[in-house]
Amino acid sequence: MAGCEKDDPPLPDYTTGEIELAGGDNQSGVFGEMLADPIRLNVHSKNPNDRFYISYKHTQGNGYVGQDTLPGWFPVYADSANPEHSVKWRLGCDNTTQKVTFYLHPFSISNPLTLAAPVDSVTVSASATKPAGWCRACGYGSLDFVNSKVITYDQQTLYMVNNKLYVSTDGGLNWYPVTLPFADQIVDAQFNSKGWMYLVTQNEGVYYSADKQHWQAINGGLIDRRDPTGFLAEDNSLFISFYFDGPYRSTDNGSTWQKMVVGNSSERQYGFTRHPDGRLLMLDKWNDLYVSGNNGDTWQKTELPYKYRNYQVYDLQVDATGKVYTGAGDATLSVFDLDSFEGETHSHYEWNANAQSVTNITLAPGDIFYQVNYNPAPGVYSKSANWGRLDLGFGQAINYYFRKQNGKFLLGSNNFLYFRE
Repeated sequence: MAGCEKDDPPLPDYTTGEIELAGGDNQSGVFGEMLADPIRLNVHSKNPNDRFYISYKHTQGNGYVGQDTLPGWFPVYADSANPEHSVKWRLGCDNTTQKVTFYLHPFSISNPLTLAAPVDSVTVSASATKPAGWCRACGYGSLDFVNSKVITYDQQTLYMVNNKLYVSTDGGLNWYPVTLPFADQIVDAQFNSKGWMYLVTQNEGVYYSADKQHWQAINGGLIDRRDPTGFLAEDNSLFISFYFDGPYRSTDNGSTWQKMVVGNSSERQYGFTRHPDGRLLMLDKWNDLYVSGNNGDTWQKTELPYKYRNYQVYDLQVDATGKVYTGAGDATLSVFDLDSFEGETHSHYEWNANAQSVTNITLAPGDIFYQVNYNPAPGVYSKSANWGRLDLGFGQAINYYFRKQNGKFLLGSNNFLYFRE
């Protein structure tokens, strides 16, 4: 019996695709903010419902498109029931005239991360102005304020840990990613007094660079490098501890690490800091204080008075005179002598608020700054304000700060970093 043959349907002719700008061009906005109206795009093709991808590139300006999560492209269908595709554009901070080009790519069954050559494009323009007051900084995506920090060595170039490493040379308004030889999440960064930079990663241990250009892994002898809990970089010694292993010390810049013996304590040490008389301090997960007078060869356990640790110690610092500072639960900052434990506490606890704490203690000439979290008035507090909250003219809740040498602040709020001249 003879069978019937049918011709295969013709393949879609994706080369006929066109992208049309339906709205959102030539708007005006403010650095770091979303434009008032979305960018509206239509896609047309010879065959209805042909599938395409739209990618985008900032050809002028360092803003971003979407809600922080678009991967750089998104799928669309031509002339579908909902032919208009809308995206939001958050302006950058590095140019008063900004442009984004949208490219139309044919559909490919292969990995869409490798897009076919575009068949059409359209460019959208906008004008941007710098606000007079606080301005949302640009270039870093979304701020993970729990694990983010800003550091500097020369008081000119700023570096920010925000899962990756970013650099700013204009005081923190514009940030640019630093090229690194690894992809693991960064959880801490520090400088020693020589300007050598150390990066601590979530799973791959420690990297260092003497010039911020060439990086080297320094993990000789580290067994379980997951989930670091504490780190200290000095000129002659490095210290690190992990959730499942540690603490370790290196005296040859990480070529070899030796595990320090700390009695029966948990591995989860943190808060490494140096007293001006040479003693080394650290905390364990039970908030017990350990002190070493021989650079970590041996340790003496000291139980902190409860008023200085108040449920949990979140930050430990020592100033140039030897005074110890702890930021603890119940929004408590304490200042005391390491030997006599005589000192004072400043509590900012208020009822009907949970998990109140003090973090990010910053020692400055003639003053002390610190972050109060989760009470009804979170923000930056200081000794010069009679241990009260600073009025920084910022109308949102503050959950991170960095104080620059000129006395001005960068503030973190709701996953964004803010800058003010």
